[in-house]
Amino acid sequence: MDMFIRKDPWSKKKKVTPVGWLTFGVAAAFLVILGLFLWSLYERLSLERVQSSPPTAIAITSTPSPTPTTWVMEPVQSSSPTATAIASTPSPTPTIWVMEFVKEEGYPWLVYPEPPTPPFPRPKYPWPVWKVKDEITGREKYDVPDEVKAWLIHDLWEAMRYRITHLTYDLETLLKFYVKEKAYEEYEKSLVKPGEVRYVYMPQEVKPGLIQGLVITSCSEDGKRCIVVRHLGAGKLRAFDPQTQKPAPNAPLGEYMEVPPAIAVWEMVYDDAAERWKIAKSERIPIEEE
Repeated sequence: MDMFIRKDPWSKKKKVTPVGWLTFGVAAAFLVILGLFLWSLYERLSLERVQSSPPTAIAITSTPSPTPTTWVMEPVQSSSPTATAIASTPSPTPTIWVMEFVKEEGYPWLVYPEPPTPPFPRPKYPWPVWKVKDEITGREKYDVPDEVKAWLIHDLWEAMRYRITHLTYDLETLLKFYVKEKAYEEYEKSLVKPGEVRYVYMPQEVKPGLIQGLVITSCSEDGKRCIVVRHLGAGKLRAFDPQTQKPAPNAPLGEYMEVPPAIAVWEMVYDDAAERWKIAKSERIPIEEE
């Protein structure tokens, strides 16, 4: 014991020796490290229990077609390029929705078919939000229930259906699909002013992208803002006159235009008043072909 606590011969008081202070410091450090290790172990086990829970899912399969879609619902273990998995249990695996161009009567260009309607009511905010680990980057991100994501994709798909089936846009309709600032921006770009000649290039041929479908990559902490990406293959566009709705062979940039593959990115925001998702930002990022 004298090694740790020794009596001072002058003051007759007991004092902790240098060896004692060193021993107490090592013991305290050990307890701190042990506590951090146990806390980390608890967090890891809790995350593994959530991720290992097998989700109960409903697959909704359809083939893009101008005619009404017939839905087939059956239990599935995972999603595929032709199936949309709807599940309320947390899952780090992204669900994929395929939005393909089709030929539709009445349109001399390719369009998107009507979006599939999820077989359940729109979720009401607030909804659950949880953290998951991104399988590619390894970073933590926020996720929301698949019911929420299904309606998010529906609203984005519906907006893109409107965009691709019109050469000019109605402001009231744009306000349904876009946040106010973005709706006015898109409306101004689509206006044909008196004395102005403007042409719109619409898709004629589109190659499949390397990655099929729309993918929700991440959401905000409150679950009301999410990022959606889509890989677009190379394609050919054709010029049309918005006023006559007919091809424009004399367009200054040519009647046809080749476009490289690209990544389309949308930032979707939930509108509490409208109780639907709206486009806040959109961007097309070209990809260089090898």
